[in-house]
Amino acid sequence: AATVRLKMMNVKEESPVASAEGMGIQLRKTTRPATRIVCQVTKSFNVCEELELAHGKGAVACLLRMDTCPKLLDSKVVAGKAIIKGELLVHLLYQGEQGGCDTMDYIIPFSQMVDVDNADEQCVCDVRLNVKNVNVEPLCDKDGDARLLSFDALVCATVRVHRSYEMMCSNDCYSTKYECNYQTKTVNTLHLAEVVNRNFVYKENLELPPGVARIADLWCQVLSSNLEMENNEAVLTGKLNVAIFGENNEGEIDYFDKVVDFKERQPLPENCNEPLFTPELKVQSCTFATANAQIELRCEICINGSLYGVTKMPVINEIALDPNKEKAANVSKGLYIYLADEGEGLWDIAKRYNTSIERIMEDNDVNAEYTTDRTMLLIPVL
Repeated sequence: AATVRLKMMNVKEESPVASAEGMGIQLRKTTRPATRIVCQVTKSFNVCEELELAHGKGAVACLLRMDTCPKLLDSKVVAGKAIIKGELLVHLLYQGEQGGCDTMDYIIPFSQMVDVDNADEQCVCDVRLNVKNVNVEPLCDKDGDARLLSFDALVCATVRVHRSYEMMCSNDCYSTKYECNYQTKTVNTLHLAEVVNRNFVYKENLELPPGVARIADLWCQVLSSNLEMENNEAVLTGKLNVAIFGENNEGEIDYFDKVVDFKERQPLPENCNEPLFTPELKVQSCTFATANAQIELRCEICINGSLYGVTKMPVINEIALDPNKEKAANVSKGLYIYLADEGEGLWDIAKRYNTSIERIMEDNDVNAEYTTDRTMLLIPVL
């Protein structure tokens, strides 16, 4: 059986009005955080290593099962290159030459450079690692014992590079000279709030399967996951399959499994309005202990993915001025004294008096668009 997950994103190019000059035009400009996906690149590479059994472990007769999980330690972009550092967490179950089963765990470090065109140090990358294929073969040491292992893994790195910027646009407009009309439309902007790459620990006490005297091996797999937003948190729920190779008193091994539910909360950053998050969840390690017919399970699960915020805002996309229709003056030309309330906007005052916000700020030696307290302003109307 195979599960396919698809994520569709519709990207549209918009052309909001960001600047305009002449004919007395006045624009209320604003900026919004936005993120552009510079590129997405996939690179496959091999990680090869010669592994040795620990002292006291019996020689390998045959391999029974194996887990290889990639773990991302660090990633950054430097001059058109994405530098990736990580580890492969390898778990082996094997049958010894003297009989019986035993396990070994290894940590294999790796690093890679991936070409990412048009990217620089200001960019942020989201890296997802997957192991596509693993080949492990027992080898004999100098004494002729199969205590060495030839390890070769094919790893696939998918690198998505983001560049954040301030998007300039306008949301209000008028002319001090002519009749002015404009049209607005609501656009959705995407900004990267955080690249999530963290682990959480799932703990559970399970009953030991009947007839099992010893656990030869235990491993877990995320079967499904779901995401809901709740109180400024991303709530992750899902199903985890716990698989067991259990050995009875006669030395026979049987397979058991149990599906359990898990739940984890991911806090959202303050700047993340209408979050968009499609994380990947992978089990990185499992440990257990048995006591009183109970299995004390500890499973470490990694959450990896880009957390975006979606901002909806009205922007001006078209302005129409008629040079044949001069604007009727609502106030006479002159210098006015205006008593502004605390928090009142200079843009609204300038529009009311049919002057420019720049002239008000210049004549009153202020640089903030909103008043900080109740104050008296000079309003020049020319």
